[in-house]
Amino acid sequence: MDQCNEREFADLIKALAEIWETPMSPVKSELYFKALEDLTIEQVKRAVYQIIKSRTFASMPKPGEIREAIEGTKQDKATEAWLLLDYAVRYIGHWSSVQFEDSVIHSVVEAMGGWEYLCTAENSKWKWKRKEFENLYPIMAKRTSHSEFLLGETARMNMVSGYENCIPKPVIVAAGNIEKIMMLED
Repeated sequence: MDQCNEREFADLIKALAEIWETPMSPVKSELYFKALEDLTIEQVKRAVYQIIKSRTFASMPKPGEIREAIEGTKQDKATEAWLLLDYAVRYIGHWSSVQFEDSVIHSVVEAMGGWEYLCTAENSKWKWKRKEFENLYPIMAKRTSHSEFLLGETARMNMVSGYENCIPKPVIVAAGNIEKIMMLED
């Protein structure tokens, strides 16, 4: 949001405050705006309407709750990231290097032993790997730096053998390109 959305935002927050019978000062409204200004006004509107429809608590929602209605909980994010990782392990595999749009996944996978190790884990241990991943994800999300991609076996072997000019580019894994990857597999 930017300054041109500030009036619309203030009206929205004022309406929210009315529903929860909470006084809303200009200072408080400005703090809400600052806490949510990286979002679009459309995202905030959707979140506010969702909260109005479903929230049962007696107190007015805090900015963090509005943000959570847009972005999901930390657990939601960890589960979404796991689903992408699970897909990549099953359909791309350890031979290819991968670059997840969500680079937090790189740090989690590295903490779990690396891409090749995770791809070759026994199926019987997979549900425990999920639990480990979902526990590590919120911790790694706090870091500001993550590796650019996860190295696959083909790239690693070519590097070790001195074939640096024969290193394939990583497969990009994002929620929106899974269908494209599936088409390449067929």
